[in-house]
Amino acid sequence: MKIASGDFNGNGYADLAILHQRSDGGADVHVLYGGPGSSPLGNTTTITRSLPSADGWDWTKMKVTAGDYNGDHFSDLAILHQTSDGGSDVHLLFGGTSPLSNTTTWLRSLPAASGWNWSQMMVESGDYNGNTYADLAILHQRTDGGADVHVLYGGPGTSPLGNTTTITRSLPGTSGWDWTKMLLAPAS
Repeated sequence: MKIASGDFNGNGYADLAILHQRSDGGADVHVLYGGPGSSPLGNTTTITRSLPSADGWDWTKMKVTAGDYNGDHFSDLAILHQTSDGGSDVHLLFGGTSPLSNTTTWLRSLPAASGWNWSQMMVESGDYNGNTYADLAILHQRTDGGADVHVLYGGPGTSPLGNTTTITRSLPGTSGWDWTKMLLAPAS
């Protein structure tokens, strides 16, 4: 299982998204909904979306995080999916009244030819520039063992995270940074 939390249905309570590996190698997306009282996350119907292997999805090649990337007051689920060249595609499942069920998910590619390596990425979400849209932070290992911090900025519409200039900070190995000893903490 891979998990992310956010208010996917916009009711003011945090929900839990669970990507559960399917028998075909893809993933099913389940949501346990938050709510009032002593039994939040207790809904019996949980599956909201299937990402089957036949459509190219591979559970072992997914990294997930959540945030309101398009500013519509529903949390969205970001999936970085490894591509055949070793890079990554960025997909979004949008929150809403039928959360995480949109069929068109692809937003952009981060190809290996441009230096991206899925196995050398860590992801987290937060509103890093204070504009009320969640952004996607990617900590990417450098060749010297350090890391570069990249940010894909959220924004209005159906294509957030589309900025082309992404690097915001370098943490070089020559200054003592070690990507293998880094963890990302969720933004508060």
